[in-house]
Amino acid sequence: METNKDGSKKFTLSNILGWIVGVVILIIGLISITKDPISGIMFVIASLLLVPPAYKFLSKKFNIDLSKGLRIFIFLTLVVLGVTFTGTDTPKNVDKTSSSQRLASPALTVTSVELSEGYEANQIAADNLYRGKLVKIGGVVDSIGKDILDNPYVVLKGSTTNFWGVQCMFIESKMNNDMLASLSEGVPIVVQGKVSGEVIGNVLVNNCNFVLEDTINVIGDEIETMSKKYIVESEEFEYMESEEINLWKSYSDRTLVGKVKRGDVVEVIKEDKENNYCLVVFNNQEGWTSCEWLQTN
Repeated sequence: METNKDGSKKFTLSNILGWIVGVVILIIGLISITKDPISGIMFVIASLLLVPPAYKFLSKKFNIDLSKGLRIFIFLTLVVLGVTFTGTDTPKNVDKTSSSQRLASPALTVTSVELSEGYEANQIAADNLYRGKLVKIGGVVDSIGKDILDNPYVVLKGSTTNFWGVQCMFIESKMNNDMLASLSEGVPIVVQGKVSGEVIGNVLVNNCNFVLEDTINVIGDEIETMSKKYIVESEEFEYMESEEINLWKSYSDRTLVGKVKRGDVVEVIKEDKENNYCLVVFNNQEGWTSCEWLQTN
């Protein structure tokens, strides 16, 4: 924006276009940075070259003065590079093969706590170990949501010493959508995806799929510290023909997901105190039942 001799501001077409294009690229960069950090940063830097106040600040801060032609050249170069890097971690075509086929590649196995603590301790060492690699991650759900591009994600609980978590971005598939719709906070899960590194306080994992296997085998002691062991026992069994109880999908959804029998030692990972229901994990089963059927082991 230029200034007239009388001190008033003079709007020019180039300034107006700089504002419009710069702001649009800045928004694209901020949206992209959580999923494609490299391209997002390039878009943000490119936008700063066009927005007049931002470029003026950079000129004074770093004592540089680029010609308009050079600024446009650098801007276009950064945008082209940003577009080139966009989606490099995202599969262009997701085939319709089974989840077991998609997950056939070998992967490192780690808990979300171990992953986040690794990045907290030494980001360079953690990048060398995990970044760009296929990793199987077990953890407890901290939150579920969608980003501003409507992509679903789950954040797994991470380090207990700060707010770091592990943010898992999921591939679009029926299995993933069904699993995401049935998840709730505090539930242990196992996912597999490609680690992209640390982004804004979370460890970002892209191209994730759920792994349908015994969660306890992957998460191990981490689950035990977050859950409680109970034995299936109640006086009510004396008046029943069967010594089994049903596990339901939820308190309100009576879809049968499994059974446990009298004497089984189960993990209770979540309690619905209002309805006195417990979320039970036993072998490969996970479901809700009345807490009245459980006694401290």
